[in-house]
Amino acid sequence: MVPDGEPKYIPNIGIIPNDWNVFLASKVCTKITDGTHDTPKTVNFGVPYITAIHIKDGRIDFNNCQYVSKEDHEIIYRRCNPEKGDLLVVNIGAGVAECGFVDTDIEFSMKNVALLKPNRSILDDTFLGSSTF
Repeated sequence: MVPDGEPKYIPNIGIIPNDWNVFLASKVCTKITDGTHDTPKTVNFGVPYITAIHIKDGRIDFNNCQYVSKEDHEIIYRRCNPEKGDLLVVNIGAGVAECGFVDTDIEFSMKNVALLKPNRSILDDTFLGSSTF
C-alpha cells in the first residue's frame, strides 16, 4: 500500500513513498566497521569464522564456515562484534553489497564483511535487514 501523495525521487536511491525519510547509515547505526583484514589461522574446532562467501540472499551460511581459536576470536571480536539483529554487508570481492542479517546469538568472527549495528532506539533492526535485500 502506497501512502497518499506523490512518490518522491531521491538520487542514488530511487523512488520512495512521499512520507518516508532517508538517512545515512551513520545516522541510524551505533557502529559501522568491518572484520579483520588479516587471515587468522583456522583450526578444526573453535569459534565459527565467516568470510564474504558465507553471505547470500539475506542470510549467513555457517554450514561450510571455518573455525578460529578462542584467542584469535577474542582479538577479532574486540574490533568487530556481530550480534543478533546486526546487518553484515560484503565489502570486498565479487559479492560486494550482498547482505546478511545476523539471526543467531552464537559469537563468530568474520573477514571482508562490514558490520552495521542499528541504533535500536530509533531503528527496528528487522527493518534495516529487510530493506537491504
